[in-house]
Amino acid sequence: MANQMLEKLIRVYDENFEKDKEEFMDADYLKNYMYLVKNYRDLNKTFLNEKNEEINKNIDAFISLILNMVNNFKFSVEKVWAILYAYNLYKLYGFKVNNLTSADINLLVNLYMGLDRKYSLSFLNKIMDFIFDANLKNELYDMNLSLGELTNFLLEPIDEYIDEGINFNIPLIFYIKEEIKNKTQNKVSTKETLRLNWDTPEDIYDNLKNKITSMANLMINSGYEKQEQEGYELLSNLGMLVCKLKNMSEENFGICRETIKILMEDEKRKLQDKYYLIFSLINQLTTYNSNKGMK
Repeated sequence: MANQMLEKLIRVYDENFEKDKEEFMDADYLKNYMYLVKNYRDLNKTFLNEKNEEINKNIDAFISLILNMVNNFKFSVEKVWAILYAYNLYKLYGFKVNNLTSADINLLVNLYMGLDRKYSLSFLNKIMDFIFDANLKNELYDMNLSLGELTNFLLEPIDEYIDEGINFNIPLIFYIKEEIKNKTQNKVSTKETLRLNWDTPEDIYDNLKNKITSMANLMINSGYEKQEQEGYELLSNLGMLVCKLKNMSEENFGICRETIKILMEDEKRKLQDKYYLIFSLINQLTTYNSNKGMK
């Protein structure tokens, strides 16, 4: 049975490859393609030679998932990449992928396709674990987005994770959960930020404390000395926030308040950059006030 399913998948692959085979010679894709197609061929040899009945049942289930998933792609070139990336998922996780649905695999394949020009395959392989977190996956699907919308939704937290989280040992799940909060609760969306009260130092503290504390604690527990130190500095700056703002001149406090609002409304800027700029400005204006008072 497994061999019949596999032979069907191979036919789907071969037929679609022949329709658009020149597409796979693109220099930007060639390295990934050569690696992925070797993996595809090696696994097919292993699958075809398997004699154990239980393993063949698992092979059958895996191939069935792929065949169902491939039907969601319209173009031949996409179908080929979808099969190759699905096989790559098997290389990463083995039959653990059988715990996923075709929609789950489709989502991961979409992410590979959406990011493979921007990042190396080794980086992309690091982002796929989130799909096995049942609670997180439920939160993602509860947003009732289409598959394309969900793929686009995940691109930004993945970019933030690769650009920032890997260096600071902050897990991808943190960035995804923050993005879900932005989407479903509007806690830091532009509209919500505009509605927040930023009038007093206490208001500013209340609006910032939860996010800064969460990020700082992740950095402190990262196991890296530099990140740990920066996490403590974040908490220290947060702890002094109200005091420093209250000791500013009315003019400087107005500058800080408006700048903080603008930064927190900027959806393109990374969270860590926002906090760095906020505290840097506060410290500069505090130092300026101290120097001015000494003259």
